[in-house]
Amino acid sequence: EALGDPDIQVRAVTQYSPNPNELQKAEFAEGYLQHKQPEKALVWLGGDWGDRENSRLRLLAQAQAMLGRNDDAADIRRRVFCSSGAVDDFRAWRELLSTADQETANQIARDKALSASDPIDAARLLLEIRDVAGAAEWRVGRVAVQHHLHVPPAQYPGADAGGGRFDRRPFGSDPCLH
Repeated sequence: EALGDPDIQVRAVTQYSPNPNELQKAEFAEGYLQHKQPEKALVWLGGDWGDRENSRLRLLAQAQAMLGRNDDAADIRRRVFCSSGAVDDFRAWRELLSTADQETANQIARDKALSASDPIDAARLLLEIRDVAGAAEWRVGRVAVQHHLHVPPAQYPGADAGGGRFDRRPFGSDPCLH
């Protein structure tokens, strides 16, 4: 790594560890990506990395984008966002989308935020998509459920402006799966 050549790092590590672990594979892939060699990074990004799978997918999406495969990169970034719910993952996904597709992504993020169990994650996502009304809906619905209060359906997350349609998806359900 100190020499600035990812091939040297790969050779050095694989000499004493012929079957690199996921952390080593990630370092190899990151080195190749930093040196604008996405094809070589892909060699190390196969398989399932268990609890580090989202790390693998983030690197894989970066490699795909560097190769000009933006549709593949966007699909991967969506999977990562749907898994993590993190604002950074949402941004990385949205950056790869056309303006029209960004609106769909914003709706998915809104739904994910409204079904989130963590108020900080929900607020960050809603603020990212500039949905102040959604933040208010989330809070009203959450407080009502937690305190068994009666709140008119129009004030619940998922209700339309007229109060007619109500999304009965339970809190905590994943909008990426609907």
